[in-house]
Amino acid sequence: MRSFRCGVLSVCLCDNRLVVAGFDEYRGRGRMRFRVGVFDVRDSMHVALWTDTATYPIATLTSCLCDENYLYAIGVTSKFWSIILLDKRDFTVTHRVDFEDPYITPLSLVKHREFLYVAGTQVTPEKPLVSHVAMISTRDFKVTKSYTPSISGFETGVNSVVFNEETGELIVGGYYKSERSELEWLLVFLSEDLRELRVVKPGFKGVILSLAVDAEGSIYAVDNSRLVKFTSRGELIRQVNVPSVLRVFASQNSKSIFGSHVAVLASREILLFNTDLNKVDSISIPGIQVYIPEMTAITGDMDTVFTVLTTITSPTTWQWQVTAAKLTIK
Repeated sequence: MRSFRCGVLSVCLCDNRLVVAGFDEYRGRGRMRFRVGVFDVRDSMHVALWTDTATYPIATLTSCLCDENYLYAIGVTSKFWSIILLDKRDFTVTHRVDFEDPYITPLSLVKHREFLYVAGTQVTPEKPLVSHVAMISTRDFKVTKSYTPSISGFETGVNSVVFNEETGELIVGGYYKSERSELEWLLVFLSEDLRELRVVKPGFKGVILSLAVDAEGSIYAVDNSRLVKFTSRGELIRQVNVPSVLRVFASQNSKSIFGSHVAVLASREILLFNTDLNKVDSISIPGIQVYIPEMTAITGDMDTVFTVLTTITSPTTWQWQVTAAKLTIK
């Protein structure tokens, strides 16, 4: 029996469609290609699929988002990184740009006005890894500006970028390697034109895996053991231990449950916290045997949270598992 492995790194909503972005190895292990799956949120039916025509030793989409007309996805291969534009009506590719220099591993994407902001880690021979944010015009898909941190000489990395509508600032979350060679949390605040406004070192060991902003502009971040809340300026408010936490979701829409609450994906559960970080609801994700923590994603709408996991049924069979959970405020 031919093996089939697919993995997910991002999920986003396009109206009543749930878009799952990642990769598959349909043509054999070690031959990866970009993959987008589209599901109807009303009945979970699979409605569209796009896969790249080329395969590479490494290839995966890493982040996606939708606006009024298009689906944007970013990805990386062993040769280049890419921005792909798909039409929301039929999810066919309308434009694509591959970038070779600088070579980065893009991991997070956000859009503000007519610009895309791509955050990732730049790979430079014989130099430390360094965080990189590219500002890209949606008119011609050219890089308008780029940013690397002012912390020279230190290895830095990025896992998440969000735009805070309350402050008009970009927030980049990841890590830096301290003088003790330990990884520690790093938050960088940027203006719309990528001017560095603030660099915040909260003092937590580890790596920020995921960021979110609520309707009041408060910031939430997780690593694999805690959920932390910050003010819009990056000042620590409170933290709570959450074992095996992977992803966080909040909404800047005040009418959404997630405008005043935050959802996290943790191990085999979806947890809902209020703004004081008190747990108010939880739902177990059914049917999970083994999954890959790094290949997970979360998003939501007004009252429902969607998670996607990469589950392993055998060494040669990986699958997407999509879960929709309507959470309640008790």
